[in-house]
Amino acid sequence: NIFKRYVADKLDMDLEKVKQADLTQLLVRNEASESLISKLQSFVSLIEEVLFSPSSDTITPQKYADVVKLLRDIDTEWVSR
Repeated sequence: NIFKRYVADKLDMDLEKVKQADLTQLLVRNEASESLISKLQSFVSLIEEVLFSPSSDTITPQKYADVVKLLRDIDTEWVSR
């Protein structure tokens, strides 16, 4: 998926080695800040909520804005490392 590819690119890792279940450990090993880890966990939660929600009205303008802001914050923090 696109998120795994994004993380693999940012961590300079092979895509096959990036597992969502191991995301926190991967980030810790790569010396990610607590703030970055928290933002990525929030991002994953929001995406999963939208993807797996039985309701079709889960993609509200606010949730969309939240996802975009989180992704911008994550990218900014990664660039500044």
